[in-house]
Amino acid sequence: MGFWGLEVKPGKPQAFHPKNEQGKLHLTQATLGSGLGKEKSVIQCSVAGNTPIYLCSLLPNKTECCPLNLEFEDDDETVEFSVTGDRSIHLTGFLEEYDDEEEYEQDEDDSDGMEIAEMGSEESSDYDSEEDEDDMDEDQMDKFEDFLDRNLEMYRQSSVPNSGGTFCFTTELNPFPIEF
Repeated sequence: MGFWGLEVKPGKPQAFHPKNEQGKLHLTQATLGSGLGKEKSVIQCSVAGNTPIYLCSLLPNKTECCPLNLEFEDDDETVEFSVTGDRSIHLTGFLEEYDDEEEYEQDEDDSDGMEIAEMGSEESSDYDSEEDEDDMDEDQMDKFEDFLDRNLEMYRQSSVPNSGGTFCFTTELNPFPIEF
């Protein structure tokens, strides 16, 4: 897993080529760049030359960062990020590398939908009481923790009372500066 970051300036689209990278790109945050502009800036992306889709809109002194939870697979087409507005937007996230071909193939076969279905199946009916939950074996616990790691959002945005602004915070695993 490695850090990934990109500054996208207004009028200067930036292309990301997933096939040139090792693994998946997890885009986790957009932060407004410095500047004098007071109007909103919007970050958008276009996959394979299709119509751009807005990811978020950032306003100076109001909403200067936005948590994202987007994933671009290594077999996706080229992604182009662009900004409308006066200020640049910094995108951050991480690349999740595949250890080897076998793990990549296994990940393709394991769908999150299947794991969710299994959680509500007969296998999980053994865990109807708090007492039974303590009896979960290590393999089941590892699978459940892996599921949570892949699916829980790591970022939250929250208003700060009486501050006139917002701040973003993260977990210890992926620290970013707090902005007020």
